[in-house]
Amino acid sequence: MTRQIPGAEQASGSSMDILKEMPLPVATPILDGFISLGLKPELFRSDLGGSGSALGRCPAGGYHDHQGSRAYTLAVNDAAFKGQSDWRWCRKCQGLSFAAFASAGHCSAGGLHDHEGSGDYALVVNDGAAPGERDWRWCLKCQGLSRPGESSPGACPAGGMHDHQDSGNYCLAVDNPSAPGQTNWKCCNKCLGLSFAPVDAPPLHPQLFLVETYRMTSFRTAIGKGPQVGIVNLGPGQQTSIKTTMSLGSNHTSVDTTTVMESQDQAVTQSFNAHVANASTKDSSVDSQTYRMDGHAHGSAGIGVGSTDVDATVHVEGGGNQTRNSTSDACESAADSQIARTDATRNQRIEAGTQSSSTDLKTTTESFSIQNNPNPNRTLMIRYFQAIEEYTSFVCLVNVEVAFRTANPKAAPDRQVPLNSLDNLLREVLEPAQVVRVRDRIKRTLQIVTDFEDQPTAVVEEKPIAEGETMLRFKKKLTSTYSLKDANGVAVRDISVDGLLLRAFQRRIRSREVVSDLTVGEFNAV
Repeated sequence: MTRQIPGAEQASGSSMDILKEMPLPVATPILDGFISLGLKPELFRSDLGGSGSALGRCPAGGYHDHQGSRAYTLAVNDAAFKGQSDWRWCRKCQGLSFAAFASAGHCSAGGLHDHEGSGDYALVVNDGAAPGERDWRWCLKCQGLSRPGESSPGACPAGGMHDHQDSGNYCLAVDNPSAPGQTNWKCCNKCLGLSFAPVDAPPLHPQLFLVETYRMTSFRTAIGKGPQVGIVNLGPGQQTSIKTTMSLGSNHTSVDTTTVMESQDQAVTQSFNAHVANASTKDSSVDSQTYRMDGHAHGSAGIGVGSTDVDATVHVEGGGNQTRNSTSDACESAADSQIARTDATRNQRIEAGTQSSSTDLKTTTESFSIQNNPNPNRTLMIRYFQAIEEYTSFVCLVNVEVAFRTANPKAAPDRQVPLNSLDNLLREVLEPAQVVRVRDRIKRTLQIVTDFEDQPTAVVEEKPIAEGETMLRFKKKLTSTYSLKDANGVAVRDISVDGLLLRAFQRRIRSREVVSDLTVGEFNAV
């Protein structure tokens, strides 16, 4: 006969007994993930630092592009140099402009050129015998130096194209390492102007990230019989001592003997989180690692504010959801790793024995009990099985914040804010014309988060805060429902979890308990 497992009901066609009463959640590890929004540098304010501002704002849009440029050298603070002086470097746009007139000239970074900190540069002009590259011209509108192309004089920060009327013919030393002066001057292939390209320019520009919080919640949902671990035969009326031996292995710390599905032990949780961080797909986002983002998962999601504005190497529909899938995969992998280690420490053996039996207590534990056969006429056979517990785990998205990072925290401090402060953050770090578009795209990103059934779901909502004004926030009281089914696919009960359910999975773990089947002999003993 079979002993009914307390607190459980037999699932039809299943070796597991689904628990009649749902216990409280066993463990809730908290994980985080960072998803780069892939915004191009020109969407951010020009004074926020990073490679864009280090290279300077370009009047043709974005930042100067020096790809393919030759290397120019300019004489600076050199009284012996024969040429036209009073040329200055602008600290805002990185360009070179003439500063002898009352106006400093229009700057592509806004306002007028700012020559604070500049040296006094001198250029060779109208000298046909001078070595170097000729045909550089002064623009009477912006005061800058540029070299007109075959089809265009180049975009001017004062509007329209450069105007080289009345300019002399300037000659610059080029590709000459021995030329005296300051190196690292380059020609921008977009505006055709000369600008400084510091070799120590930070390799990164400002960026925004979604900071997502995930929670894994586990429930013990079923229990059943695992492998047979022993058989004991008792004669009529016989009594014997039963020894239960459990193998521990050579190392039996909590990390090796339990899982996050069963325990909230800190060491076990840290081990789980470390595995998730290592298993998650990190190479999908160089941004989130290089910008000092310390998370368990990293990804990219170009939010598509126009092809000229966003580096959308990963579409929003796939980038963020790909990172969430990677996090869920990593949670399953981490759980499997802990279960494998735990199961190895829970191998049990049951036999008739005495306390004088030889056992290595460093690698095993043992316990004793007395078993009676109350039947005076028939034999009793007891089959022992290791109990198996089934846990159902849920990986859920429970919160979203937004982080701002730059390559140079001195230029702008790192920030991380809840969604209800998104509007203020965007106004602080973006160009004014970009705020509404970027906000709308972030909202759209969070309205199509794929759930565990592969359905796009909104996790954000607009909250009215004043007449005609709303704030974006993570949905209040967002919950998901999972239907627990038996082996035949019949729904047994619904389980509700906080947040948006991204992944549900079930795992079976060896218990420290045993269950038994008792078989009484068919005939009276002789």
